[in-house]
Amino acid sequence: MGLSRLDRYVLREVAVPFFFSLVLVIVLVFLLQANNLAGAALGLAISFEDIVVILSAALPP
Repeated sequence: MGLSRLDRYVLREVAVPFFFSLVLVIVLVFLLQANNLAGAALGLAISFEDIVVILSAALPP
């Protein structure tokens, strides 16, 4: 009992926009975090290593 042709079609038509939207949201959140970090780094003496650590911690698991 596998998926029927219609089920596979619907899954394919829904999965592509879903994952595209998911990636878009993750990138936007990452860019907002980078923007906040850049604003903080201009006022503080933050090293490049600190920036990499903070941005990597902001990524989803």
